[in-house]
Amino acid sequence: MLRAIRKILHGPVNEETFFSIVDATDWRQRAPFALLLATLLLFGFAPRLLTSKIQPSAKAIVNMANGVDARIATAASLNSASDDDAK
Repeated sequence: MLRAIRKILHGPVNEETFFSIVDATDWRQRAPFALLLATLLLFGFAPRLLTSKIQPSAKAIVNMANGVDARIATAASLNSASDDDAK
């Protein structure tokens, strides 16, 4: 099915163009891949670096969806975070 969709949307493959494409050989061409890999590994092994930044905003959005006043919920979450840090 994917082959049919590819032929419908993209047409036939021009083999001359396809075979003339070369891999990234220069370090400047490989640098974005290395940066992406490093970022994926960093957040894969230490996801808290990312989730700790997102959590306060996500809680505010969830509280707004549930009908809780965002200012009260944010103050409560900050108080509970400081209590967790004290433990």
